[in-house]
Parts: sequence; structure tokens; C-alpha cells
Amino acid sequence: MAILFIFPLLYFYPFTIGGCEFSKTIGKDFYAWSYFYKLMLYDYLSHGKIPLWTPVEGCGIPFWSRPFIQLQYPLNIPYTLLYKVQGGYTYTDHQRFVILGYSILSIGLFQWLRSLNQSILTAFVATVITVISYR
Repeated sequence: MAILFIFPLLYFYPFTIGGCEFSKTIGKDFYAWSYFYKLMLYDYLSHGKIPLWTPVEGCGIPFWSRPFIQLQYPLNIPYTLLYKVQGGYTYTDHQRFVILGYSILSIGLFQWLRSLNQSILTAFVATVITVISYR
């Protein structure tokens, strides 16, 4: 189990040191759909407020219903503290947040496959392939 948690952190290591941009490598809209909203969320939370509405899309939408924001995600608490201590939340911080999410995903995916009576080897290989396919 520990190796499945550590594997994504090692595999995506170049993206955790700064200067190596995730979005340019994987070609996704990582910045536009994810980073901006997390930055806004941490700013609100660091000031003791819970954002209810985001006015940046059309006429606005409920902030809590954006799947990219994950308002109820428990790890928002330490990241809010990081935001407050550092005085901001950088692009590299966000890349680290996403890679940590891959580590958590790998543990959950492995456990789910095992609950479906897959062999340890099958569950392990499927998990590793899924996690590295994000690159």
C-alpha cells in the first residue's frame, strides 16, 4: 500500500520541484479549470469565509457545485494554512496538490479493485497504469 502512495510522488517528481509546468507537458487546461478556483477558495477560507457564489462564469454559479473546486475536500484545510503562511498559493503548490491527489487515488483504486476480488497483482498493475496514464 505504501508503495502505491509513494509511486505517483516519485513518478511525477519533476513537477513538484517548480519550473516544470504540468499543463505544458500533459496538454490539458489544468490552469484555467483548476488552479484559479483553488486560489480563490484558499483566499476566502484564509479570511474565515466560505464562498457561496462564483461570478466569473456567465451570470455566476454556486461555488460549492464546481467539481474542480472541491469545497468539501478535507485537504483544503492544510492547503489553506499553507496559503496563509506563504502569503499565497503558487502554480507549483497546485501541481503538488494534484499529484498528492493521484497518490490518494491510487490507494482508493487499489482497495476498490481488491474489493471486487481482483488479485493483488492485477489490482496493483491496473492502479499503476491508471496513475501513470495522467502524464
